[in-house]
Amino acid sequence: MLKKINDLRIRFYLLFLLICSSGGILSCHNRESRFIYIISKEDSIYKTLHTRPDGVVLLPPDVRFGQYNFIIDSVNNVYFYSFQEPISTAGVFDGKEDEFAYLMPNHLFMIPKSLEIDFFKKNVVLQNSSEKIKIINVASFSDTIKTDFIKFLKEFQSHDSMKYALKIRRALPEERKVIKFKLEGRRYNPTYAKKDSIHRHTQ
Repeated sequence: MLKKINDLRIRFYLLFLLICSSGGILSCHNRESRFIYIISKEDSIYKTLHTRPDGVVLLPPDVRFGQYNFIIDSVNNVYFYSFQEPISTAGVFDGKEDEFAYLMPNHLFMIPKSLEIDFFKKNVVLQNSSEKIKIINVASFSDTIKTDFIKFLKEFQSHDSMKYALKIRRALPEERKVIKFKLEGRRYNPTYAKKDSIHRHTQ
């Protein structure tokens, strides 16, 4: 009897491995997200939906920063930073000038893998805010995002659009640089970084 049970266990284990290796329906370890969000494509669709027959585009002004900000790097690590009070750079921009939030490496928190949704609920949903609408900003290193966290955010916002606004964009140079310095453990001077950026754009 014991031998038969062991044989059955071995068979089920081999079947499980076969399904995993063939991309079956069971959830297996290291499963890559099947949800894909392409920023440029979604922006293009959004623009088309808000263009009148006479060609006039009726889009609300873009906003670079939100009260709650998430950054997704090239390997799908998710970082978080927030502004408890409105800041001067959190507003309208024309897409031409570099604006800085004067971020520091210690302002960014890397969220542990698979805990992004729990982190969002505790640090965004359950947090008190003086604003009627909580602005959630997601910045990505890549134009194509492959993470279920974005899928969750879009579904969450669509179900409660009166309380939450969601903006997804490409990561700004400042955000990319601060993360680079954070990972390398190097000292970062935001004032110098801004002057360097202005100098490069005026050449």
